[in-house]
Amino acid sequence: MSEELDWGDVEAAPKSKGFPKWLLFCGGGCLLLVIAGIGASVWGYRWFLEARDPDVQWPRIEEIVAADEGVREEYTLGLGMRPTEGFDQFQLVHKKTGLQVVLMRQSGAEGTEARQKLFEGEDVGLPENMPFIDFEGAERTTVSVQGRELKAMRFTTKIPVVGSSASLFLDLGEEGAEGLVMIQITRQGGSQPITDDEVREALGPFHIGPDRPAAEETPGETDEGAEEALDELEEEETGDGGTGDR
Repeated sequence: MSEELDWGDVEAAPKSKGFPKWLLFCGGGCLLLVIAGIGASVWGYRWFLEARDPDVQWPRIEEIVAADEGVREEYTLGLGMRPTEGFDQFQLVHKKTGLQVVLMRQSGAEGTEARQKLFEGEDVGLPENMPFIDFEGAERTTVSVQGRELKAMRFTTKIPVVGSSASLFLDLGEEGAEGLVMIQITRQGGSQPITDDEVREALGPFHIGPDRPAAEETPGETDEGAEEALDELEEEETGDGGTGDR
C-alpha cells in the first residue's frame, strides 16, 4: 500500500476578475476590428454585414444618444456590436474632422464600477503594461458641450504600427445614474491633443445638452406664419380687388 503524500496547505487559485469591457475602447478602434474579424469567422458573414448595416446600427445608437435627422450624413459607420447582453459599442468616423468616435454603453454594476474608476476615483483608472498598448499623460478634466459640463479624461495611446494617438473619454451618463455611457474620441495616428472645439464640432449632431444649436431650415420649406405674412403683404399691395398697378 503506497504511502499517502502530504501536499501541505494548498491555497485556492485567485478568482479571475475578467476583462473590463470598456478596454475595448482604448486601442482607438484597432481592437474592435480584431474582434469583428473573430466575430465574422465564428458567427459568420451575416453577422458581419449586420454590424456594418446603418439601418440596423443607427437606431441602436439613437436609443443611447438622440441625434439630428441628418446625423448619418456627417458620420461614417464602422461597426456596431452587441457582444453580450447589456453591452453595446459603435465605431464611427466624423467625416469633417476625421476624428474617430466610439460610443459605448455598459449597464449594471459592472458599468457603474467602470464609470467610477475612469471618472471619479482617486487614481486614473487606466491599466498599466497592457500588451501592445501603452497609455501616457492621462489626466482628468471637463469639457463643455451644448451647455453641459462633461467629465472627461485626456490621454495618449501608443500602439505598434499605428503610433501615438491622442484620445479623450467623455462621460455622457446622468449624475447618479447606474451603468456607463461613454464616448471616446481619437485622433488616429496623431498625438496633437483634441481640442474642446473639435469635441463640440464632432458631437454637434448628437443631443448632449440643453443648449442645442438652432436647426437649419430645410430648403424649399417655409414657416407657416411667414407664409401667412407674405399673403397679407400681397393683399395690401394689390388692394381689395385691385390689379396692383400704382
